[in-house]
Amino acid sequence: MQNFSKLSALFASAFLLSACEPAFETTAQKCAAGQDIQVVIPAPDPKFQIFTDADEYPLYLREAIETMTPSSVLSAEEQAAKDFIDQQISDFLSYDKSGDLVTGARNPLDFLESIVSTTDPGVEIEAFAIAKNQVAQGIADDDDFCSYQNDDIRIVDTDADATTLAFAELAMSYNPFTRIVQQSIIVAEQREDLESSASRESVPFIGFYQALPENFKANGFTQPEVRQLIANNGSGFARLSFDDGEDTELGQLLLDYNNEYCDTDRTNDDPSTWEDCPSGTTTRVPSTDVGGACDAEANKLEEHSFDLNSVHTDLKRLRVEVDYTSNKAGEVRIYVSEYREAIYGADANGLNQSIIIKDPTDCEKQAVLDLLADANPGVGVRLTFVTDTGYDITYETDADGEPVLDSDGNQIISAEPIPAYTYQGTAGAIIP
Repeated sequence: MQNFSKLSALFASAFLLSACEPAFETTAQKCAAGQDIQVVIPAPDPKFQIFTDADEYPLYLREAIETMTPSSVLSAEEQAAKDFIDQQISDFLSYDKSGDLVTGARNPLDFLESIVSTTDPGVEIEAFAIAKNQVAQGIADDDDFCSYQNDDIRIVDTDADATTLAFAELAMSYNPFTRIVQQSIIVAEQREDLESSASRESVPFIGFYQALPENFKANGFTQPEVRQLIANNGSGFARLSFDDGEDTELGQLLLDYNNEYCDTDRTNDDPSTWEDCPSGTTTRVPSTDVGGACDAEANKLEEHSFDLNSVHTDLKRLRVEVDYTSNKAGEVRIYVSEYREAIYGADANGLNQSIIIKDPTDCEKQAVLDLLADANPGVGVRLTFVTDTGYDITYETDADGEPVLDSDGNQIISAEPIPAYTYQGTAGAIIP
């Protein structure tokens, strides 16, 4: 009985000691702390207004926009193209300018990211400051994955009702194996749009960066190696994106237009059951080069395109490259394409490169595959895509159409695309 009492006392002492000791937390657990806290941010008036000189945060497109300012007078064609590009930036991102200089912006992505990156205690959001310090500690510990993801962020109006203007998600992570820090911000109009990968692709704004761990700042803006932005228009058929890479020393602005089916609930695979597009809608005419296999898609698919100027019309893709390299500093190159993708057609003899189907539907792709299969029984077939030499890089291929790789495993470039316009911008606007 005495031994039992001593043993009970020993267990009791051990229990009391363990209760007093703090529970062990892994780096992953520490990084994720507080990610379920709701964050409510009041938006200033004008909505989402921020200024370029308010803090150290750089607007996504400021450097590119100011570098795009021509150093000499452009031709009428070139000026019309630049005016169109400037208008797209304004429509998607609401950037403010005074002359050739960017003075601010009025969009929720730059607004929210400026708050995450602020050095101003009066602007700082405590939850974000704590999260950034947790990531900084995770980088310092360097012994586990570190991830913080808060998808319960609301930006509200400053009116009496605190009307929700946007929902957002902030994610930050560090991978000790790749030694890469990542941050993403997603801004949505509806809370539900953050819940599925499909709906997240069409949200109004997505921002992303990758950085080296030694450059991560718990307070202030982290200098990224890669920085990207995606903005989708309200109708869903147009997307403006921007890619800024330290390694490439290139700023790339892209505008893409998609065709859209007018019937958004196509649960039946039979196109003849889909709703027609409303009267007056510009629709895509099914290809006549697939033997009528897709005629049922007539008046089902709305055609979307844009005009860069009076010379380049009915376009699907636009890319503007702003060169930051020392030997071409400030050079601006504008590329255009009349299609997002195109394929060669087929006939009874197989692949026919005299037939080009632009922006083919799934039905047309399958019809071409069927024609190829009929012409080549018992042999595997595939689509052959058409490179647009005014937009796409051309890569070397072997006799079987497979890409040729160099010693590092990268595809070998056969030809660079030919820009529609090239002009000299303002090299002095490039940030060192």
